[in-house]
Amino acid sequence: MVTSREGMDSTISYWKQRKRKILDGPTIYAWLFCVFGMTSLFCAAFLPDIGIVFLLRAISLFVFRSVWMTRLVFFLATAAHAIEAIYAWYLAKSVDPANARSWFWQTFVLGFFSLRFLLKRARK
Repeated sequence: MVTSREGMDSTISYWKQRKRKILDGPTIYAWLFCVFGMTSLFCAAFLPDIGIVFLLRAISLFVFRSVWMTRLVFFLATAAHAIEAIYAWYLAKSVDPANARSWFWQTFVLGFFSLRFLLKRARK
């Protein structure tokens, strides 16, 4: 027979081990913010003024003052996401080798929103 204390301890250790095997990630709001933000920035910088792109370009011109600056911000944001993803891949190879590829792609899409979960896991 197993006491209730031993059963609870084994259940907790099982779930901690299982959580360590899966990929942590941010909420759906971070996903929507990053995916919508990068997509709208791309549309405002490179697509012609048709439909909703007209509104996106107007907002980006209000914020960045020129299409050239909007394109520069898009390239810099894409480069930042790529550099964060490469860093996450190298870090995940030592911290969580089974999920290194997943950490790369998730960090490429989400940037720091994903990288902070990997950094938290690396501290443990």
